[in-house]
Amino acid sequence: MQKVLCILTLLLGVLIIQATDLVIEKTDGTSIRIDITQIKTMRYAQPELTLNPDTHLLAYWPLDGDGKDESGAGLHATNSGTRPCMGVNGKEGSALRFEGSKTNGDSGNHLVLPFIDLAKNKQFSICLWVKETRMENGDGEGYIWFGDHFQGALGIVHFYKNIEFLVGKTSLSVPFQAEFIDNWVHYALVMDNNTVRGYINGKEVGSKEQALQLGSTNAALGRHWWSKTNSSTRFTGCMDEVRIYSRALSVDEIKSLIKASK
Repeated sequence: MQKVLCILTLLLGVLIIQATDLVIEKTDGTSIRIDITQIKTMRYAQPELTLNPDTHLLAYWPLDGDGKDESGAGLHATNSGTRPCMGVNGKEGSALRFEGSKTNGDSGNHLVLPFIDLAKNKQFSICLWVKETRMENGDGEGYIWFGDHFQGALGIVHFYKNIEFLVGKTSLSVPFQAEFIDNWVHYALVMDNNTVRGYINGKEVGSKEQALQLGSTNAALGRHWWSKTNSSTRFTGCMDEVRIYSRALSVDEIKSLIKASK
């Protein structure tokens, strides 16, 4: 009996050693035969993630030469002097150009947005493309803004040589990089149950626990407010593809948006 077992073991070993084909049976009844001696590495291929641009959109301003909201919510922006420019997709007229002002007030180009009370949402995401040429004042300006700087605000801003993902009265801050000038940069602010995350070009740059409160109903692109009535419009450059979602986007979804924009 032991001899028989030994012989069977040897035969199985020979069969295993000599097996060079991998056979994969498909659900349709067919099979695929692969010579495993030609395989260098094996891995699972993750399916490419695509984000339905119409899912959970609160507002979508493509800025294709105007301030129309394409989400279906009718939240059209009021244009104050911006003009069409080349967008992130390389097409002329598919973004808007802003010319800022050195003085306080509303004399620089900007878009006034309908107010969205995002403080009511446990989750939301704000995404946009910015191609900054310069700030007309060293204090900086808001790219997208809701509220009042001193009473409570929300936005993505370039203040004092930092990119700030502003929530309430505090912000997640990272240094502004020289290579951002005259190049398209994608920014995303994601709020998920009082945790704010900031993303630049699809890479998370930090996170912070912070509750949101909004001190006024002011909202704009290229403009921000403080002390309720004071404002400025210091941003010079272009903006494109501004989206607000009613849920927290994942990093893969943000990357998918970036890819789809180009």
